Amino acid sequence: MNLTINGIPLKKSFKFPGGELNIQLPLDELNAAWCDEFVIKTILNSSDKIIELLLVTNALNHYHPEVPQKLIIHYLPYARQDRICNYGEGNNSLWFNYLLSDEYFQSVEIADVHNESTLYSFEHSSTKLTHITMADIFTRNHEILNGIDLLISPDKGAKDKVSGIAHTWFIDFLCANKDRDTETGKINSIGFADTSNDELAIKIFDKNIMICDDIGDGCGTFVELVKQVLKFNPKSITLYVTHGIFSKGLEILYRNGIDKIITTDSFFERKNFNGQPHEFSVDYYIDKSKFKIIKL
Repeated sequence: MNLTINGIPLKKSFKFPGGELNIQLPLDELNAAWCDEFVIKTILNSSDKIIELLLVTNALNHYHPEVPQKLIIHYLPYARQDRICNYGEGNNSLWFNYLLSDEYFQSVEIADVHNESTLYSFEHSSTKLTHITMADIFTRNHEILNGIDLLISPDKGAKDKVSGIAHTWFIDFLCANKDRDTETGKINSIGFADTSNDELAIKIFDKNIMICDDIGDGCGTFVELVKQVLKFNPKSITLYVTHGIFSKGLEILYRNGIDKIITTDSFFERKNFNGQPHEFSVDYYIDKSKFKIIKL
């Protein structure tokens, strides 16, 4: 998705040989249509996109300092870097949130942030924050829960939001236990240590399962979790992630037992996926009813 201002794309955005970016605002179009707010919409799926955004807001402040700016990004970068796990790291999530607050934008709209506690930086600023939660998304698109018998949270980090949805829609719920090496990112183990095999069999056998999380990136967590779920012979397994990064493609999920994937347009774009071959294109999976994109 290319950055737009009130629905108008930039006149120019390019990179110099030295690596620096430059942008040119569509001032003629913006000046022709009087507005009381600049609404900037983009997908921040690279560092270049972040720099582009900062250059845009800087230029808007130069030409129209009197007009407030609203940012709609939905996927919030650095959200997973919300704690210091290893010596020498910083809390990059808080830093990025502060960057978006008072300094540049009067209002910001995001969706299903990884850790809601990191949003307190906005509470101490004049920036108005709109947070579309996972519960909001399911309320607006409740048909995706049709026929689902069990919701599974892949770890304790997503437990509260997924269990809340299960409670609202009277669906059974399970939370998995996950142990990850913070240095390598490798998953040491994942399973249902707090639930007996007899109870798992009752909850999973011949049931339609949906695994829910905020972000799907390499998706190793889901692949390993599905291995545990398949031991109890479910009828089907659906994966829902709000922010579908899918850095290793989609096929790894289908090959390992997931029947359907649901995500939003916060990160995933309707075009051939990351330059990969045609079989990874969104349209390929839509045609097979195995992939659904929810518009936020």
